[in-house]
Formats: sequence, structure tokens, C-alpha cells
Amino acid sequence: MRKIKSVGRIRKRKGKAFLKGLFILSFLLIGILLFLTKSDFFNIKEVYVKGENLTLEESLKEKGKNFIGENILFLKSKDVISSLNENPYVKSVNISRKLPNKLILDVEESDVAFYIGKGKNAYILSSNLRILEKNNNGNLNSDIKNLVEITGIKLDEIKIGDKLIDAEDKIVDNICKNIYEIKKVNKTKHKINRVDFSNLSRIIIWIGQVEIRVGDGTDFISKVNTALNILENKELKMEKGYIDLSFDGSPIINRGESK
Repeated sequence: MRKIKSVGRIRKRKGKAFLKGLFILSFLLIGILLFLTKSDFFNIKEVYVKGENLTLEESLKEKGKNFIGENILFLKSKDVISSLNENPYVKSVNISRKLPNKLILDVEESDVAFYIGKGKNAYILSSNLRILEKNNNGNLNSDIKNLVEITGIKLDEIKIGDKLIDAEDKIVDNICKNIYEIKKVNKTKHKINRVDFSNLSRIIIWIGQVEIRVGDGTDFISKVNTALNILENKELKMEKGYIDLSFDGSPIINRGESK
């Protein structure tokens, strides 16, 4: 009987010790939580913006000041990304935290590639056809003139930051992506300066004053390479006219006026 009572006392002491330990642990956790939330030790004091060939650094730093004083541990990344994406030139943002109080924003900037006119206005577009800004002075400056003009797309309501086309419009999207990639690697003096989507089965691009007929865009890159090789032919000296590549077979070359 005495042994049973002894075991009971031991269990009772262990239970009290467990409850005491649990209380101390809870107290410590509450203290740590209060420290993390109430102390300014983890409040953001610096926002660092980085990115390759970044022209938006100063404006994004200014935007980042909105997060100074926020708790770096509880700051929601989606709120930061949403705020920065208000600038249409921001293509993507990666966020990292350097404890205790430094926020790092790694930003990829949209590539300026195209423009499209509406009346006296010109809308500047990224390589993925996001509308970046509106030029409404009625005059195209030299920077815009170096971009590829898009024609043949009906413009209704235009909002800065939106895509020019619907996500389902794969033909226009793919052609423009290809044009941008060609532009980056094209070392010749002959540059694509315009693309017309008035008829998606008869897409036309212009290289200088020469009209290049590429049909529905099938084998687009191959057709553009063929056109560039023709234009590079010094014997042809082709500065006007058209090159018809809209069908299988040898291209039709006309060095007269474009139709």
C-alpha cells in the first residue's frame, strides 16, 4: 500500500513539473512574440533595389520608402509586389529579407520593343505587348522611331499596364516575340520597322521600305532570314518593292514599288 502511494506522489510531482514547464515555455513564447511584433529591432530601415540595366531604380526606391518602418518578418510579399507592379515598366519582382531590417527588391524591367498609334497618340509597348506609357505630344521622338510599329490592330479602350491583345491571340503574340528575338540578334543594317496584322492570313512586315509578305506567320523566323539574305545581296541593291514568302517555294522578288 505504501508503494502505491509513493508512485502516486511521483506522478503528481511530475504532472506539476510538466505544467510548470509548459507555463514557462508559454511565457517565453509570448515574450518572444511580443518582442518580434512590438520592438523596432525588426522594423525595415533600408530598401535596396537591384536589377540588370535598371533605369527605374530611383522611382522604385521612392516607392520602397512606403515600407520603411514595417516589420520585416510580417511584411506580406504580395503587398510589395502589388505596389511595385503599379509601374508598368516592372516586369517581375523577387523579394528577399536581410535580417534584421533590410528589404531587397530584385527587379526585372520590361523591354521596350513596339509602339502603336491611335490618332495623334502613340502607345509604347513592351516585348510581351504590355502597354507601358502614352506619348500624346503628336510627335514621335527618335527613341520611339527606333521601335517596331504595330498596325492593323483595332484599339478600343486602352489602359496603361494592360496587354494589347487577349491571351488567346497566339498568332500576334508569337509573331511579336519572334520579331523581338530577331531584333536582338540581327547584326545587319536591315531592321524590321513595322508589322501589319490587318489580315492574319496575310501578315506583312517592313524592313526599311521593302514589304515582306509572310502569310499566316508559319516558319516566320526562317522567312525573315530569307528576306534578310536577299536584302544583303549587294547585286540586287533592293531598297523598295516586296518579297513574297507567303507560300511554299522560291520567293517572288519585286524591286518596284510596294503594293
